[in-house]
Amino acid sequence: MKTRRHGSGGQTLVIFTLVLVTLLGAMALCTDVAVLYFNWAQLQKAADAAAVAGAHYLPDDTSTATSTAYTYANYDGVPASQVLSVTFGNANTTITVQLRRTVNLFFARVLGFLNTPVTVQATAMIQPAGGTNGIFPIGLSCTGSDPTQDCGCTDTTTNGVSTTTCTLHYGMLSGAPGNWEPLAIGGNGANDLRNNIAYGYSGTTYIGQGVSLPTEPGNIVGPIAQGMETRLGDSAYSNGPPSVVPLSNAELNDSRLVVVPMVNYTSANGKTEVPVMGFAEMWISSFDPGTDNINVYFLGTVDPNAIPGGGTPNGTTPSGVTLIE
Repeated sequence: MKTRRHGSGGQTLVIFTLVLVTLLGAMALCTDVAVLYFNWAQLQKAADAAAVAGAHYLPDDTSTATSTAYTYANYDGVPASQVLSVTFGNANTTITVQLRRTVNLFFARVLGFLNTPVTVQATAMIQPAGGTNGIFPIGLSCTGSDPTQDCGCTDTTTNGVSTTTCTLHYGMLSGAPGNWEPLAIGGNGANDLRNNIAYGYSGTTYIGQGVSLPTEPGNIVGPIAQGMETRLGDSAYSNGPPSVVPLSNAELNDSRLVVVPMVNYTSANGKTEVPVMGFAEMWISSFDPGTDNINVYFLGTVDPNAIPGGGTPNGTTPSGVTLIE
């Protein structure tokens, strides 16, 4: 009996050793798989943002589309050396960004695998837009629908010409804990906010008076500054427009002209939804990242349904960007 028990214990030890080795191997495999998945997710996020940003310059300016794709990939931690290609198709209405990164493995090294490439790609397409398009994602804080009365704007007269100036502020809201004035239009996070700052919201979700929009809480001044750099870099004007309305055709199609939602932040507390009181057409006169202020001229209120595409000025054909792959 003693001999039998001794033999049984030896068998158990062998079985336990085999199971332990198997478990350790499985854990090692899971670790390497997790590392690969993390890198894939980071690359895919960067590829999506790069393709969407680049598509805004199609079909006419593939050079700027390419450089913009590289810039936005870099914003997400992907250096130029990991941008495998930026290509265009369908008469330059699509842009495909392909990224590749070599990921070092850990436990798989015992099997002879030192590293493996991770490749992703994203394709975005420019096409006629429907719904509301071109909305700037920082609200003008208002308690009503009249910017000259309800939004803290200032009327001034210079050389007999009257102008109204307002300030879009993206710092902490007074009396609204945890809230900053950026709006999460079409999605949350730095990528969506950066793109909406640079180009305006280009989705097809209806945004109208009385609709509530989600706030984008948190201090994300970096993406805002990057988006503003892109928007102002696309402008043909280093200063504000002539202080007369209407603007010229060139100014009506300039990137400094934005449609801003007038938003009541009174009840904002943490991440929440805030009501839209109306829309204002604004000209960005200056941007001061040191004070979290974007200074604008108020040009008039806007009915987004009355403008082709819900936000494109001067009767031009609106276009939107869609991520298709």
